[in-house]
Amino acid sequence: MKLITRISLFITIIYLAACGEQGVQGTSYFSSFQGLNSAEALSPTAVKLTWNLDSAYSEYKIYENDSVNPLRSETFSTAQVGNLSPSTDYSYMVSGYSSTAGEKFMGGKFSVRTMDRFTGLPLGGVVVLSGTEIKLSWTLNSEKAKYRIYQKEQGAAWSFATPAGILNGSNEYRATGLTSGKTYCFFVVAEYLDGTSEPAITNTATVDAAAPCQLLTTAIIGLPSVSVSSVIPGGFPWFWTSNGNASFKTEIY
Repeated sequence: MKLITRISLFITIIYLAACGEQGVQGTSYFSSFQGLNSAEALSPTAVKLTWNLDSAYSEYKIYENDSVNPLRSETFSTAQVGNLSPSTDYSYMVSGYSSTAGEKFMGGKFSVRTMDRFTGLPLGGVVVLSGTEIKLSWTLNSEKAKYRIYQKEQGAAWSFATPAGILNGSNEYRATGLTSGKTYCFFVVAEYLDGTSEPAITNTATVDAAAPCQLLTTAIIGLPSVSVSSVIPGGFPWFWTSNGNASFKTEIY
């Protein structure tokens, strides 16, 4: 009985030691710090930086562009840097620091460009395709952006809780099932990886002023072709129609 108890105690001690070093799953949160792993644009005003945690360091200092002073320090393996300018190139380095090891720079600089601003849905981006369909198109400011499309009949209220469509990294949408003879208004919002979006939808008057509207009409089918004879000085030109709907009346002025 004593032998069995001692063996069980020995196994328990080994198991606890393993958990203390690497965790229950047998893996470690730490690895060798080699500087930045990635720099990714999240929006027109923010980027994300990542690196490996290393047990030799207690914190990591972030340097932006050519500054000799750190932007700030982090204790985790990722950082989001905000309040940046759109369509702008930035460079970053990260150092590891501890009171015993001091500050160590590993790897090189990473460059990243913030996204362009979303310019919204232009008036020219609303095109009637048929009596029940309208195509919307806009400038794609990033393939990582998500676009929410809102539509309403002119004079009605916007329903921002239920967009007509959501697109990821695409700049073309077709609104279908519309009613001919009615005017529809459209508004597109870009959403980014940092949780921000533009343009704002908090003021409906501002949205109404910016949203292009389009009267949906049905193309007239069966219009005739109108021909004219050669003009002779002193003579009167002759006009005639062909290949049209016989019930249509053509008047020439």
